Amino acid sequence: MKNTRGRCELPSEESRGWTVVTGGPPVTSAGLSVTTAGLSVTIEGFSVTIEGLSVSPAGLSVGVMGSGVTASVVETLVKSSAALPPGAGVSELNDPPPVGLGEKLSYHEAIERASSSLYRFPLLPVRGIPLMNHIANSWDTIWAFRPDPSDILIATYPKAGTTWTQEIVDLLLHNGDADACKRAPTPARSPFLEIVSPPPIPSGIDLMKNMDPPRIIKTHLPFQLVPPAFWENKCKTIYVARNAKDNMVSYYHFDCMNKTQPEPGPWEGYISKFMRGELAWGSWYDHVKGYWKEREKRNILYLFYEDMKENPRREVERIMKYLDLSLSDEVISRIVELTSFEIMKENPMANYSCIPTHVFDNSVSPFMRKGQVGDWRNHFTPEQSKMFAEDYDKKMKEVNIPFRTLI
Repeated sequence: MKNTRGRCELPSEESRGWTVVTGGPPVTSAGLSVTTAGLSVTIEGFSVTIEGLSVSPAGLSVGVMGSGVTASVVETLVKSSAALPPGAGVSELNDPPPVGLGEKLSYHEAIERASSSLYRFPLLPVRGIPLMNHIANSWDTIWAFRPDPSDILIATYPKAGTTWTQEIVDLLLHNGDADACKRAPTPARSPFLEIVSPPPIPSGIDLMKNMDPPRIIKTHLPFQLVPPAFWENKCKTIYVARNAKDNMVSYYHFDCMNKTQPEPGPWEGYISKFMRGELAWGSWYDHVKGYWKEREKRNILYLFYEDMKENPRREVERIMKYLDLSLSDEVISRIVELTSFEIMKENPMANYSCIPTHVFDNSVSPFMRKGQVGDWRNHFTPEQSKMFAEDYDKKMKEVNIPFRTLI
């Protein structure tokens, strides 16, 4: 292996089609093990020697000899023939080091640093559920996560009221203190359990390591993929369900503006993918049914987006009681106001404006778009609505979940 300032190259007779990258999509191969003795790397002007290099599906662990530092490294050896975004390849070793190696970055700065490694990630199946490849490649770590018993899990299918509920719970835990809930943007205050991104963006689990419980943890995982320790520790779990039509409309617009999600394609085809469960995080039908069937056994607070829109105070009080809290009427009124769509849309700590526009393109569709019940009527043709309703009835016939498409 030849090392040069800023670039690490493998001779062709040794590489066998593998290339060292720092910042591309993490691609791993089951059972692969690569060991390199005496590798010398130059980082930010000083040299370190790595005695061994081990690659596994869970990621790469590098011991830096003589420094007393062990870094969890997301960079992996990526097979040249693996699917990469256009222009991906060997990146510079003298790029800024990832968070955790002595430099503190804001969430926005971390995403900016990783911009060249962000693209529309493909989906890979995890136990039959399509998840983005960087999540699938880190699945063993995610599945093994052990929450504190005081942690609060907020689970939803994507675009079903997740951010809204995160803000409500954070304000409840801080007695309605708006300033306390502006200490950081939502993804940093309430980590996304399964999210794994190119460095220096911290993973959800990495963020949680530096937080004291009780932590507010977000997930889009279906019930069967939630790490079992959540149920073993009897963590409070709040599930929010949204009617399928509005949920799909919101998800479609989100997939259009989010440049890290798979390309949504035309609306007509998106309806079919939704009905077949081919979107990231899988089938909406299985998702809402999975938590519904387990709600009593697992003490899950099962909420409906439409109920939250219709009577937000009532639902805030339900969440408060579920969390064994007791707040004054004045504080509850303040929380209801602070978590209204109009206020949250203008709150930079809640509206995801921390995400650079080349990742979340708000010119295509705002992250907080409408927050309405019944917007599906502006998207479905009568024929599409009829086709969808027939398929819906077949998939939901064995359960009686009281969804409403209008209020």
